[in-house]
Amino acid sequence: WAAPRWRAPPHRTATSADLCAATPRRHDRWSWIARSSHAPRRPLRAPVLEFRVTLVDTHAHLMDPAFAADLPAVLERAAAAGVTAIICVGYDLASSRAAVALAAQWPQLWATVGIHPNYLSAAPAGWRAELAELARAPRVVAIGETGLDYYRDYTPPPQQRAGFEEQLA
Repeated sequence: WAAPRWRAPPHRTATSADLCAATPRRHDRWSWIARSSHAPRRPLRAPVLEFRVTLVDTHAHLMDPAFAADLPAVLERAAAAGVTAIICVGYDLASSRAAVALAAQWPQLWATVGIHPNYLSAAPAGWRAELAELARAPRVVAIGETGLDYYRDYTPPPQQRAGFEEQLA
């Protein structure tokens, strides 16, 4: 003797409660749960999961003049490769201004503003106020390029540390 198998009609998915209700069982003190309306209704099949990879280029210098001639083509190739967002990183005041302007033009571009430690010694006197103003732009997502860079000796380490602390403030 084999227990009858319950099959879901084509328009609905079988649940564990449906199976329990269709399966003959001994009456014990827990069998009422299977027939109850409070029985968990879980699909018998595992759901099909779809994965969509989203790529974000977190460090690009698309505001560089080398990209000016073919920027639309560069952005098109990036989109075709699955890159959904690109963050243009400013490394001095001029590049930070350009990154903010570029991010305002293209919906897939975002900007960071900052002064690289190697360029702190060449930064103008009012750089802090201008950087703070640029950081308030709606498409600015971070402060950078900033930090400490002891590989090259363009800016003395104490000046790098002071500039880094000021950019973080």
